[in-house]
Amino acid sequence: MTLSSSLLSGQRQEWALIRSHPTETARHKGPFNSYYGIQIAGGKLPTVVKTTELLTRLCGDMIDTIDLNCGCPLDMVCRTGAGSMLLENQGKLLKMVRGMATVSGDIPVTCKIRMGWSNGKNTAAKLVRRLVTENTGVSAITLHGRSRQQR
Repeated sequence: MTLSSSLLSGQRQEWALIRSHPTETARHKGPFNSYYGIQIAGGKLPTVVKTTELLTRLCGDMIDTIDLNCGCPLDMVCRTGAGSMLLENQGKLLKMVRGMATVSGDIPVTCKIRMGWSNGKNTAAKLVRRLVTENTGVSAITLHGRSRQQR
């Protein structure tokens, strides 16, 4: 996982996080037929969409997917409106995925979610339904079977 704002600001440490091993590149025809995706986290719609556009332009021939992390439970990530905090603002999350899919060209956009923000408040079923039916362009959804509270 990398932070979209850090990628956009050109932080070398953040760009190092998305560097792949030669056997991990997209469309690799080696013995393992590797799949390589980049997962980003961000709490601001324009930043996440611009990051997706940048990754598509600079890395598009090397990656198979761009994934929006809507599951990170870390306080430092959630305080920025990113990670699991997006589960509390589904409208914003849907707009992010839709924007990402619009600018990603042929690269599929996926997202990782959790069961919900807190125990007993499982919002995943409703969110999955919305991601699929509200024309977001999402290609796949990964569900982490815990809430943010459960870490």
